[in-house]
Amino acid sequence: MGYVTLLMIEHDVKIRKIIARFRHTSLAMVDRYAGLFKYRVFKNQYSVEFLLPTSKYCRKYERFARRIVDNMNDSPTRLIGMRPNDAMKLEWVYSKLSVKYNRPIDVDEPQLPKSTIVRFLLAKGEWENDPFKRRRITDPIWSSSLHKVRRIVIGKNPPMPVLYYLDESGPQRLFVREQLMHIKEEPMMPPR
Repeated sequence: MGYVTLLMIEHDVKIRKIIARFRHTSLAMVDRYAGLFKYRVFKNQYSVEFLLPTSKYCRKYERFARRIVDNMNDSPTRLIGMRPNDAMKLEWVYSKLSVKYNRPIDVDEPQLPKSTIVRFLLAKGEWENDPFKRRRITDPIWSSSLHKVRRIVIGKNPPMPVLYYLDESGPQRLFVREQLMHIKEEPMMPPR
């Protein structure tokens, strides 16, 4: 356990753990919430600092923070269609799509069959295991190795795109169809 977790247990703070069915590659909702929070807190802080003499600074943003968090939790969000305070009381919360797809998704989506040979779209830093997660202009976009589709997942919370798992030699993350290149025949080396 981490230091923060131990500190929270020591002060009898309840930790709510979420079990996610699918692995997501980003925390867009959390990043958006944090960015909106910072914007609102510092907007109030700067307005107070503009009224102070130039040598003094306001560091009492805690008094704004509690009201801002309460306001954000009482405002309905677009993705879940309700206030976060109401959503925390429920056992299951279904979210809407964050983007609108211009193609059929869910059961209507054309699926790649199992054991289809594919290449996958490389994530940042996946080529040559770059520890800084950089993408250079000379890096390839698609994987150099071939993989087979091992498992197909169709979400029960419609509409969700069909998700694909690759075989054991490939990365153990989920892919949507746009991240896979279907290889129709075995690649051959060019003639000499």
